[in-house]
Amino acid sequence: MNPNDSRKAAIITGSSGGIGQAICRKFEESGYLVIGIDQRTAEYPKESITLDLSDFDAADFIDKLSSICARYSAGIHAVVNNAALQRLGNFDDLTQADWRDTFEINVFAAVRITQLVLQELISNEGSVINIGSIHAKATKAGFTAYATSKAALRGFTQALAVELGDSIRVNLIEPAAINTPMLQSGFSESPQSIERLGSFHPMNRIGEPNEVAELALFLAEQKAGFINGATIAIDGAIGARLHDPN
Repeated sequence: MNPNDSRKAAIITGSSGGIGQAICRKFEESGYLVIGIDQRTAEYPKESITLDLSDFDAADFIDKLSSICARYSAGIHAVVNNAALQRLGNFDDLTQADWRDTFEINVFAAVRITQLVLQELISNEGSVINIGSIHAKATKAGFTAYATSKAALRGFTQALAVELGDSIRVNLIEPAAINTPMLQSGFSESPQSIERLGSFHPMNRIGEPNEVAELALFLAEQKAGFINGATIAIDGAIGARLHDPN
């Protein structure tokens, strides 16, 4: 990897999921070399690294990343930490493994990937975009591990933005319900419930993956140059709604 290379490259973790695929396509459409990272092998994006983010060899990862960047004369300008694990269950049923696995993917993977390419991001005045969740600030029963990990990701975003100052920008996107295959599969036995879920949002619908992708691309670009350490909700205003009875 060469900080002076002309083409911009973006690392997208969780690249095979619904939001991940949309982010990859949006960055590619904007001219980025997209490098997807996922534990599942996928046909898209073309340049991908199959990786278990909970346990991987850093030197091997950097070798593979450097090889891809060299082929395209590209340097890392953006990292989108999108990979996530959602272990649901009552608090007293969650095991130490559930907590450990959740934090390994939702927090520590973002920390480690960012650390590994930090110097190049600094050289390229790059940007880190973390994909969080509305559950960091407004959650419900059964989401304790997930919500706690996403709150930690928010703290990481803010602390890193302060520590790195004007070196790179670090921001967080917090989506509410997004229309992904994973969400749809959760309602496979009751598809009408997706419409009901949408009705809880003041906009009377859930979000689309492309809307998250548009925001991620905007935050990666210099036009967002004074946005740093920010948490941006993309939630159809459900985070502003009070659900008390009339």
